[in-house]
Amino acid sequence: MKTVLVTGAAKRLGRAIALDLAAQGWNVAIHYNSSEEDADSAAQAVRAFGVVYGVYNVAWAAGLMAGPVLGGFLLQHAGFTALTIGWSGGLMAASVSWGIWQVKTRK
Repeated sequence: MKTVLVTGAAKRLGRAIALDLAAQGWNVAIHYNSSEEDADSAAQAVRAFGVVYGVYNVAWAAGLMAGPVLGGFLLQHAGFTALTIGWSGGLMAASVSWGIWQVKTRK
């Protein structure tokens, strides 16, 4: 079975495209920016066709793209060992800082 991501599928033309593809048997990923209620409504309509569907907002899409792009860029320019050491050091520093803050703010 084929799968498609329809951007702007919560409203108007995007919704019409998503429903048409679902009617043809496509699995549909519904993407929206801020129209969460409309996206949920579109998902219910798509579900009526018995296909697999998912609802994703713009923040998910940005994270899905930005994470691998940034990771790939850093890996290419810094190397795996440097990234591993840097990430470990950063996590250690954040953990220690958080612990100190917890102790100081405890009443």
